[in-house]
Amino acid sequence: MLASVGIDVVSGTSPDFVLRQLRQAGAPDFIISDYQLGDGVDGLSAVRSLRRELGEHIPALIMTGLAATRELEIELETHGIPLVAKPVRPVVLDAVIGGLLDAAEEG
Repeated sequence: MLASVGIDVVSGTSPDFVLRQLRQAGAPDFIISDYQLGDGVDGLSAVRSLRRELGEHIPALIMTGLAATRELEIELETHGIPLVAKPVRPVVLDAVIGGLLDAAEEG
């Protein structure tokens, strides 16, 4: 969906794989991660890892199909990461990404 509106997308099956690609392509404008990544890795740890390597300022959001716990919501808020429930409508995703990018420009 993102590529169809002209956004260059770097994707992968693990944070390490994505990081290798981004080291060649450069830091992203924003990060979208699923919460459940498998192999004991979750979206928050993936985002934190990518931010450590590429820049703490990179806006991020996490998507999940699970019912979020209050603890997860608080932890994500601590890192400035909104949680978006799947399935997500394109207009909602566009609004969240736009808000993240606007906030990053102001900060």
